[in-house]
Amino acid sequence: MATRGKAGNNGSNGKTPERNNIEMNTRLDQLTDLIVSFQEDVNGKLSKLDKLDQRFESFEKEILEIKKDLSQVKKIETSMVDLKKEVGSIKNEMTVTDSKVEIMKNQQEQLLDQMALMDLKLKENQLRIRGCKEEGKEDVRKKLITALGEFLEIEEEDLDQDIEKIFRVNSRFARNNHTPRDIIIIFERKRTRDEVLMKHSKERLKILGQEVIILKEVPNHILRKRKDYTPLKIG
Repeated sequence: MATRGKAGNNGSNGKTPERNNIEMNTRLDQLTDLIVSFQEDVNGKLSKLDKLDQRFESFEKEILEIKKDLSQVKKIETSMVDLKKEVGSIKNEMTVTDSKVEIMKNQQEQLLDQMALMDLKLKENQLRIRGCKEEGKEDVRKKLITALGEFLEIEEEDLDQDIEKIFRVNSRFARNNHTPRDIIIIFERKRTRDEVLMKHSKERLKILGQEVIILKEVPNHILRKRKDYTPLKIG
């Protein structure tokens, strides 16, 4: 089937979404490595603080034991002052390290946001069909084109030319719950996808007499952020 042209502006740098996605994944790996490195540094400093605390306890015991020896006490007090300065220095370093880790996490989140938006753009012509019964040796493309043709009142031949791919996708949920695998439909035009969604909002699509669910393809990262920002219902 001939595929309609989809040439578009991929940005002033001429990079394809796939190339941008690879570069962003590389940047994401680098940021993750930096965060792990900073975290290891923080853990090392915490371990050093624990050892210093133990030395403080040891010095306190020594002070009680030799408090009559003023010269020795003076040396211990001087050492304790030095230790306190060292503890203060380490705490300052930890504060700086924590700030750097927070910056890295923010950059990582921004990169994930950009990747999710790119993924959303790539999937803007797709729909997911859930609940369509599977049959042995089924022709899933023929089954869906027939059902959608009747649903949209479009000739099957015309609809077939407006659909790039139709296929089922494996999922752990379907396997564990013995439910039909979801079907992905990739349309040539976003307009056709929108027509299906609009019609489905008024009248449920049925395939072989059974109602099915139609979902937009939205990246998991965006779904998680939407869930985080969903306002609590009162009352």
